[in-house]
Amino acid sequence: MSTDSEDIAASIEDPGRFAEIFERHSRAVGGYVRRRLGVDGVDDVLSETFLVAFRRRASFDADSDSARPWLLGIATRLIKRHRAQEATQWRAFEHASAAAEVQEDGSVPSSDARLDAERALRELAPRIEDEHIVVAREALREEIRGERRRAARRQGRRLGVGIGALVGVGAAAAVAIATVQAIAPPTSVTTADAAADVLEDAADIAISGAPFDVPEGAYLRIESAGEWLAGWDDDMPEGAERGNGDIAAAEAAWVISGRTSMYVPRERADDWFRVVEPGEIVAAYGDTSIAAPDLGASERDVLVASGGVYSDMGAFGETDHEYTLDGRDLWDEMPTDAGDYLEWARERVGEQRDSTASDSSIVESIVDDPSQALAPPEVRAAQLRALALLAGSEVRSVDGDVTTIRFSWSSASWDAWTDIAIDTERALVLGVTSSGAQTGETSAIGELPTWSSRTTFAFEVVDDAPESTT
Repeated sequence: MSTDSEDIAASIEDPGRFAEIFERHSRAVGGYVRRRLGVDGVDDVLSETFLVAFRRRASFDADSDSARPWLLGIATRLIKRHRAQEATQWRAFEHASAAAEVQEDGSVPSSDARLDAERALRELAPRIEDEHIVVAREALREEIRGERRRAARRQGRRLGVGIGALVGVGAAAAVAIATVQAIAPPTSVTTADAAADVLEDAADIAISGAPFDVPEGAYLRIESAGEWLAGWDDDMPEGAERGNGDIAAAEAAWVISGRTSMYVPRERADDWFRVVEPGEIVAAYGDTSIAAPDLGASERDVLVASGGVYSDMGAFGETDHEYTLDGRDLWDEMPTDAGDYLEWARERVGEQRDSTASDSSIVESIVDDPSQALAPPEVRAAQLRALALLAGSEVRSVDGDVTTIRFSWSSASWDAWTDIAIDTERALVLGVTSSGAQTGETSAIGELPTWSSRTTFAFEVVDDAPESTT
């Protein structure tokens, strides 16, 4: 008979082998869950335990003889989450029904008394039933079937999409650049379907957990290296000559480069570091008599933020406004259903509902911030699945584990596109290149880049943070 370690290793290539793990350990895990949650919680937590284990099977310690401790560890975390959700719901119920729930002596039963009663009922709960096993087994079978479908689609994309490189990514990042030659995917799969499949597959990876393993005392360094095109338009009002987004109307233009690094500690409550390098003008076009943009600071700036939180000048002049180095302020309110996420995002971007401007703004809000890699797994998955629901996407190139997807939009007055390079093994955005609004007018100053901005993101675990002084 094969061991747990052998079956899990084999399931990487043959997902069906993971069913052996379920048959060996489902009753023990189910009984463990029942003793802690009672009968009502078994179906959800037992099913989710094996789904999570299946999705994370590549991380299983091959030196372990038995998968049971690993499975029980997953179940324990899910039980804690289930209890937290129950507690939230219970508090809401208590608040709503307190006035109506009064005993004969006029007192209100304490929550402790209710919890004691609930524990007593759980102790009387029957052993794990076959019906719970059936429900969990079917959930795992569906996940295995889905994994096989996704593997077939990935193989189809590798065979049917030409090997290219990232579209328009900066040379400073840890990703190579080459000219992209897009070849149509297989005739049985439309480009839109192929792009949606890539995003759905990435979402499945994202939901399985954090993509980084940061050792004690180390940091995750997230580096953004970007270039953007800035123009000067004499026809704009005084003081706003640099504010015209239509670069074709400019008399002069410059390519400006910049680099920012963020150091995230393993323990998120410890000090974070953000390093902003001085900007640089790397190319100039058009009328050289026009002054180049003032790039501000000429020295690198290092910010130290305890727990990723710091104070700075607020929008209304207040000096103690708190900011965070990641998007945690919004993560708690982001819906985890893809459709609901789109509704939420459309409210936030402030563009006309279901417009091309709305969709392009939603894409930008998801892919332009590399700190989204730190978001909870369910948030990262919802964002990727929301992208899969948007129209106008196609696969541009596949280069190993990196797939580049283009989103295109057209309106009555402009066209635009954004290319996103996705690491499909870690569900990470590695590069974003955007055209900006293009009106179709030819620039009067000659050949300009076809993009308005391009940024690459690099993620690396490092031992040390930078010095806190410039």
